[in-house]
Amino acid sequence: MRGLLYEPDPLPGVMILVPILVPINHSLGIDPNHFAIVVIVNLTPGLTTPPVGALIFVVSGAANLPPAALIRELPPFFLASIAVLLLLTFLPILSTWLPAVSGF
Repeated sequence: MRGLLYEPDPLPGVMILVPILVPINHSLGIDPNHFAIVVIVNLTPGLTTPPVGALIFVVSGAANLPPAALIRELPPFFLASIAVLLLLTFLPILSTWLPAVSGF
């Protein structure tokens, strides 16, 4: 059945992890905006990697390609997403400058 796909999302991870990690985040003095962005960016690579990789199935259905063809092309994009995650994690100015300029 092509239309019935299990599509996990970062919401359960956010609902389970964030209440546990926010007090630790607060005690370490980490900016809440930075923490939120790092959590979301950290959870999203799970949508594009096997074994579940819901976005692989969504894109393969939209592009009429088999999932194996997409998985073969995935490593450079996965490495780029990990690089972005590392940059956002260790350079907080990348995720806090716009909210700071906007007054948040």
